[in-house]
Amino acid sequence: MNLFSKIIWLVFALIFAGCSKDDFDANSPSGLVAEITNGEGETISRYSYNKKQQVTESWHTDIAFPHNEKQHYTYIYDNSNKLTGKKGYEPGIIYMSSMTGASGKDVDYQYSYDDKGRIKSIKTDYDYNIEGWVNADYSRLSTFEYSDDKLVTMTVSTIDPAGNSIPGYSKYYYNDKGNIEKTTDNVIIDDKERIISQAVFTYDTMNAPHYPDPGPVSKNNVLTRTETSYNYNEAEIMSVAYTSVFQYEYTYNDYGYPLTQVETYPNEIKNSKQFKYVKQ
Repeated sequence: MNLFSKIIWLVFALIFAGCSKDDFDANSPSGLVAEITNGEGETISRYSYNKKQQVTESWHTDIAFPHNEKQHYTYIYDNSNKLTGKKGYEPGIIYMSSMTGASGKDVDYQYSYDDKGRIKSIKTDYDYNIEGWVNADYSRLSTFEYSDDKLVTMTVSTIDPAGNSIPGYSKYYYNDKGNIEKTTDNVIIDDKERIISQAVFTYDTMNAPHYPDPGPVSKNNVLTRTETSYNYNEAEIMSVAYTSVFQYEYTYNDYGYPLTQVETYPNEIKNSKQFKYVKQ
């Protein structure tokens, strides 16, 4: 983390220290997530809002982050109160083998929208401070196309330091209830489309919490997530590499938003979360 990031994080710490937990309410009808704690009661995410109930700052922690580092952001709005970007710091991931994957970086997200108010593009700039690495910085551009009410295609281009563009895209398939029932991750190799993985979801009928970041979202809460990865042989015939099933259980507040979530991994390990929302 460079000096600028350390200063920003100190400012965040002072801001959040002044946020009273009296502003949080697990039984709020707002659905705006204010705090998430884990099964040990430790805070793992915190969101701060202004009087317009817009997120202004947030921080998040994860066991994959090194040295107890936190991911943190400030959020930027235009004169029409549209979220146009966020800036902050993202720690490296301790189990990543690449230098950039394992290293922290300053980030700058920029959002644009179509004439229907839907997300049109997300440009992300990654600024590393790795000693001896002059060309570690890169950018990623995600663009969204809406074929109809039930299909959203996100195309991702990563611009590396050499100026190369490595394209890939994901498809989000919606059902009639406004939930993403399937996603696929795709690549094009030798002008042929290949699905490299897919995820299939089932849902409850209750309200999903509201998060600030724009993009494809579901109205209800996921009950099961079945992930499948694929291999291709020399004849380009697809086969299943592996399938993993994740299961979710919830308790709810009086307004249908989750109070608790228990995620069960394929190896039967469980991960618990508790939610608090902005008072309304």
